[in-house]
Amino acid sequence: MTEYVQEQQENGVVRADLPADHLAGTLLAVLDGLQVQWMHEPTVDIAAIAETFTRMLLPSVDSVPEAGQAD
Repeated sequence: MTEYVQEQQENGVVRADLPADHLAGTLLAVLDGLQVQWMHEPTVDIAAIAETFTRMLLPSVDSVPEAGQAD
C-alpha cells in the first residue's frame, strides 16, 4: 500500500506533503474502523465516509499548478 501511495504522490494524485507510509497506514485504519462500525451499526454509510476520507488525501487546489505554468 505504501508503494502505491508513493506512486500516486509522484503522479500528483495524492498529496505529497505527508509521508506515504503514514497515509497508507491511516487509510487502512480508516477502512478497518469503518468495517467495525458497520458490523455494529449496518446503517453506517461506508462508501460516503470513505469518499470523504479519500478527498482528504487529494492535493489541495492551491498546490496544483494551473495548465501552462511551470512547477
